[in-house]
Amino acid sequence: MGFFKRESNQPTDYNDPSLDDGSWIGGAEDRFGSLIANHYGSPDAIAAGGDQRIQLSDPACALYFYQKAIDTLHSFCAAGPTTPVRVPGTGSLPRATSRSSIGTWRHSEMSANGALARR
Repeated sequence: MGFFKRESNQPTDYNDPSLDDGSWIGGAEDRFGSLIANHYGSPDAIAAGGDQRIQLSDPACALYFYQKAIDTLHSFCAAGPTTPVRVPGTGSLPRATSRSSIGTWRHSEMSANGALARR
């Protein structure tokens, strides 16, 4: 149970410079796999897991959380017309342009100061 076991008060160094890249990212992926179950529910909840990992100085694991949050958000937005779970806001959508708003230019419509006039 750990009554007599001394636990270290020192934080874990997730950015140990002695680790090679594969071990560093592999360890982060393992930590992500063991922690993600605590953060399922919404993209915001998953991203909060990434924020927690950042606070613990674990940026590699945080990247996995953020990647999962983005993937989940994209799957919600692209769920299709049968299950509109979440829809992008107007700021996320490209501006619609019609042919009349794009305009065309004619040389004969040049104004007196030399600028082209829009038709």
